[in-house]
Amino acid sequence: MLGNWIRQTTTTTGTGDITVAAVTDYPSLNDIFGLNRPFYYGVLDDATGKPIYSGIGHLSSSTTLVRDKTLASEISNTYSNADTAITLPSGTKRIVCFGDAIAFNLAPHGINTPSGGSKGMYTVASSLARGTTTLIADRLYIIPIFIAAGSRLTAIKFRITTAAAAGKVAKLALHTMNVAGWGDKQLDVSGNLAVDATGVVSWSLTTPLKLAGWHYIAFTCNGTPALSSFTASSEMLTPLGIDGSLDAMAVAYKAIGTTLTMNDPMDAASGFTFAAVASGVPIMIPVFE
Repeated sequence: MLGNWIRQTTTTTGTGDITVAAVTDYPSLNDIFGLNRPFYYGVLDDATGKPIYSGIGHLSSSTTLVRDKTLASEISNTYSNADTAITLPSGTKRIVCFGDAIAFNLAPHGINTPSGGSKGMYTVASSLARGTTTLIADRLYIIPIFIAAGSRLTAIKFRITTAAAAGKVAKLALHTMNVAGWGDKQLDVSGNLAVDATGVVSWSLTTPLKLAGWHYIAFTCNGTPALSSFTASSEMLTPLGIDGSLDAMAVAYKAIGTTLTMNDPMDAASGFTFAAVASGVPIMIPVFE
């Protein structure tokens, strides 16, 4: 993740977590990202602007930056891209958010694009097959989706191929993904969406959201409609890489009863289980401006 105009300072030394302080008139990491969301950042000498290192990290508290990965460093006029913890020197350092070169080399192509560029995706096309999936009632599914940088999401759609019983409804929500790969902060949630007729169902977000990176679409229903899906012969691109068996991060679920509750957070401690879906993964189509 990237964020505009972020600037903070730190006097932390050593290789551990970094305590960050606000800079007047600049947004902070917490203002833009909140807790447990991965982002790119750089550390510079505050007085000279000389680079020290860049990396990927997340906030464990509003003022604690946890270092997850070192991407590049410039120490004693020697450049390195080794993933080793960099010892911060004494003095005031500047914390900024900028795109490391690697960030711009990770824009994989998706399936919801007419040609070339991608805004959002589920799979790589080496093995793509479509079918249908019959949902289990009162179960909350979470499905990962990758959104390319700078895309403004306006709606999410899905297709019902076999209608649920009269009066049955579904709910959708959009969640961030935390550094452990689980659903986290809820960004928006739908009202009740009728699923008792075939055809395309669309949920328009409350406000268009400019997003980037991995997110989760959460879906639950009190009926058993069948939805268009990617079948078990497809290869899914997931937060852990390409998965040819539709398990391990392809979809997670939890039985939630009849309340259509959209849990926050969505993780193993809350009872979610990642598992293969024998009949496929429901297709949720993002719509962008």
